[in-house]
Amino acid sequence: MVTILNIIFTIFIMNLNPRLDNLGGHFILS
Repeated sequence: MVTILNIIFTIFIMNLNPRLDNLGGHFILS
């Protein structure tokens, strides 16, 4: 389930480490 917190968390991670873009996308799909 995608929640606002998940989206913010993913964006936060991607901002810290752009290399985790794929990992962040995986979290969204989860």
